[in-house]
Amino acid sequence: MHPEIPSRICMCGVPGSGNYMTWRIVARIQKQNDCFRSFKRSTGLTAIIEEFTDASIRDFQEEVEHDDIREGGVEFRHPPMRLIKPIDLDLVDHVSSLIWSHEDPLQLPWKQRSHHLYILRDGRDVVASMLNKVVRQRHRTLNPEYKATNMEEILELEVEGQGFVERCAHKWARHVRHYLESRDRIDWYVVQYEDLITSKEERVRELARHLGLECTDETLDMIMTETSKQDPRYEPKDHIWRGGPGGHEVLGITDRVEAVIRDELAAVGYLPALRQAS
Repeated sequence: MHPEIPSRICMCGVPGSGNYMTWRIVARIQKQNDCFRSFKRSTGLTAIIEEFTDASIRDFQEEVEHDDIREGGVEFRHPPMRLIKPIDLDLVDHVSSLIWSHEDPLQLPWKQRSHHLYILRDGRDVVASMLNKVVRQRHRTLNPEYKATNMEEILELEVEGQGFVERCAHKWARHVRHYLESRDRIDWYVVQYEDLITSKEERVRELARHLGLECTDETLDMIMTETSKQDPRYEPKDHIWRGGPGGHEVLGITDRVEAVIRDELAAVGYLPALRQAS
């Protein structure tokens, strides 16, 4: 363990599960305890991002160690960083205090961190969030390969003979299955999105205690403000559906998604909601 970083955390979850909110919570707690370290800032990569990245996504990208694993290295997911050769995993692991990964839990390279957080959310709402992200300008800037411009196109889209909705559902189900299978080798602490929404203050304090870090009232107030839906940096106004449970119902995809992920929903405790919906 790096002697200058007493808290070395890896958080992992399916995109759309509340990962950014969790990152902001943990980063703020680490900053209060003077143990937050950003690989990008310490190596000067932040300067590249600040120079070339659009201001609307700079806040998200300048400190977040948000990775894709590519050929034994880390490739950060935004246009300026795509010009840089993938970075050695050990180097990022050595410097960064907080790594956010969407990688398959069974393939996660960050196994020697002091804490591992698994971000869990109802898979039906995760799929709804995924669909919304595809058509948001912010994510289209980060991912130019996204061509859809409205929800109607997304709901009808097929990829390699499979509906895009079902494809997203399979992605959530596979990730959750592999999280369950990985629990015998990784000591996961589950951060449940719905709990953060309904009991954020209590859950933040519990999370800080689990990490062995202090969370003062002042820090908690900052977290509550920074992760509020009223903070435009957290939830841009171009979002079609503004988060929370029930997004799958708003978009009319409940039956399509449940047909794919029913077993996995039951395995992680969302079965009561399924019974109400049936």
